[in-house]
Amino acid sequence: MNLGEECDLSGFFDEAVTAFEESIKIARATNDIKNEVGATAGLGNTYGNGGRIQEGIVLLQEARALLGQSPDRRKEAYVIDRLGYLYALTGRMQQGLELMVKAREIHQELGNREGEGTVLEAIAAAYSRSGQTRLSRQYSIQ
Repeated sequence: MNLGEECDLSGFFDEAVTAFEESIKIARATNDIKNEVGATAGLGNTYGNGGRIQEGIVLLQEARALLGQSPDRRKEAYVIDRLGYLYALTGRMQQGLELMVKAREIHQELGNREGEGTVLEAIAAAYSRSGQTRLSRQYSIQ
């Protein structure tokens, strides 16, 4: 876990943003696409967690586009899962669910049970926030 993630999980939004922005600057200066993807996705997730959902979506879309230059299936799954969740929060439930299901499939292909579980939690949370508690419980049980 990196400093930006630690700050985000600890509720230090401004510090998390600063850490991720610094990571992005360093990655760009050193032409390190892999770390730029990670930091951009982390910043997008932080914005989403902080209620700045549209900004989070933009950054996650940017991270997704960068994956074309440095393919990484695990990061791809993370990015599209988070992007799907934020779409669901903005009322684009179907588009969000399609991305989250795709993320789950990637985690299954990679044998990443923890990642798959994280996606299932996101799907359950999206259904719960939309008032669809029966479907939320269904995904929570999986």
